[in-house]
Amino acid sequence: MNHLMTDIEAMGTGRYGMITQIGACYFDIETGKLGGGFSVNISMENSFKEGFVIDPGAVKFWLGETNRTFLDGDLKSARDALGSYYGFASKADIMWSHLFDFVMIQDALEKLKLPKLMWKKWRDINTLVWLSGLKKSKTDNVRS
Repeated sequence: MNHLMTDIEAMGTGRYGMITQIGACYFDIETGKLGGGFSVNISMENSFKEGFVIDPGAVKFWLGETNRTFLDGDLKSARDALGSYYGFASKADIMWSHLFDFVMIQDALEKLKLPKLMWKKWRDINTLVWLSGLKKSKTDNVRS
């Protein structure tokens, strides 16, 4: 399995925005079979000390949500979490995510002076959905 899907949650939306959670899973694009997964919650306190930025709009959004799983369990430092994610993701031939997620991860790796992922391996899931013509919910920016 050489394709990887990644999703993040964040308290920031701009350059060096604070990532609070990273989830990823390898999959076979032909069969849909799932492979190894990765999940980490990142300490906001540690991220703040590392210089990551919180966006008031993102905080307001999360205050209205009930499913804030990034606050649960063992919280890792930003450096440990991003370093572990890099080790997991760098083996992928193709990496899928939303554009926002990939840019946020790359910025975080840069800020922490960790190796960045190879951008040529990355694919945008929003573009794939748009090209497919799939119709999603009213809140998604997908053509009908």
